[in-house]
Amino acid sequence: MPPLGAQAGLLPAACLGLSGVWEAIRPGLFALVTTVAALIYQAWGFVCGEAPDCVLAGVCIVLIAPAAYISTAGIPRLRPGRDESVAVK
Repeated sequence: MPPLGAQAGLLPAACLGLSGVWEAIRPGLFALVTTVAALIYQAWGFVCGEAPDCVLAGVCIVLIAPAAYISTAGIPRLRPGRDESVAVK
């Protein structure tokens, strides 16, 4: 199942991007962006390809949801003067 291969990049993105260590943020963002791009590309191919497969396209779209959650959870932690309630304890 091709979407699950692209989804495998979300775990490193979560670990690196949400760790809060500045040296790990760039690789985490890179992993997140490339994973989401691969999922979008695959979903587009499944919908607009020669033999459309809506099930696999749906799987791709569902897997983009954790990436959106990771992004919305991580952005407040990157801002200066962040709220301490967001920090991992």
